[in-house]
Amino acid sequence: EAFSLIVGTLTSLSEINSPSFGRSIAILETLGKYRSCVVLLDLECNDLVREIFTTFLSVA
Repeated sequence: EAFSLIVGTLTSLSEINSPSFGRSIAILETLGKYRSCVVLLDLECNDLVREIFTTFLSVA
C-alpha cells in the first residue's frame, strides 16, 4: 500500500545529515497539506497511524 511506503520514509527524519532527510520533510509537509492522516483514520489504518506516532516520538 502507498501509505505504508510513505510512513516508512519518515524514519529518516531522525538522521538530519541523511541525503533523504529533505525528501522526508517534503513528504511530511504534503501529508499535512492534504490531511492524509485523516484519510488513514477514515480507512481505519490504525497500525499505520500508530507507526506514524511511534516514529514521531522516537525522532523527538
